[in-house]
Amino acid sequence: MGMRKLDSVFKEFPRVKEAFEYAKEKYLEADLVQHNWDHITGNLYRALDISGHTNEQADHAVLVTAVLFHDIGVTEGKYSEHEERSVKIARRELPDMGFSEEEIDEIVHCIDTTSEDTESKTLEAEINSDADKLVKAGFASVFNFFRVQAELDKDLENMVSDLSRYEKLEEQGFCTERAREIAGRDGFEKRIRFLERFRDSLKSRPDFTADEKDLFDGESR
Repeated sequence: MGMRKLDSVFKEFPRVKEAFEYAKEKYLEADLVQHNWDHITGNLYRALDISGHTNEQADHAVLVTAVLFHDIGVTEGKYSEHEERSVKIARRELPDMGFSEEEIDEIVHCIDTTSEDTESKTLEAEINSDADKLVKAGFASVFNFFRVQAELDKDLENMVSDLSRYEKLEEQGFCTERAREIAGRDGFEKRIRFLERFRDSLKSRPDFTADEKDLFDGESR
């Protein structure tokens, strides 16, 4: 089938182009370190690649819009609440762009199942989920890991204190064969091993984790 490009998607579904322009403006205005327009374009590439290697035909009006809106909640508030807010923005904005109620329900399902704890029940949701999981797979994903921490303003020790999320992702794997192919044999393993090594190295380098209180003996302040 081959990877479909957005030109043909926009031609078939003009409402998707409107959603694209709306989302692009929102992400560029927010100008976040990781959950930004670059993240969305990367996920769009992955999603279109995966859909081009599946035996079933994905609904690209739903798929592309779901990718565009899956993190859009970060543009209007805290990251911790972004998934619920992404759903609210989708339900608020998409009707005026010409999306049907059924399409919006399917897009919302895709957004909901981006979370690793919710099962994807449609092909579009599986592809959207895998596209986002691939950001966390492989050694190159370490770059995105550190950008997330910078965006969320976490210190070095908190950054690598809990690797259970990545171990869970390794156990869950991917929904589609194409995503497994892209991730390769290592999957999330190289990211986990790197972060374990990074965490262990911090134990021998207190100079990297020192803060102002470490400059005083506690009595002179």
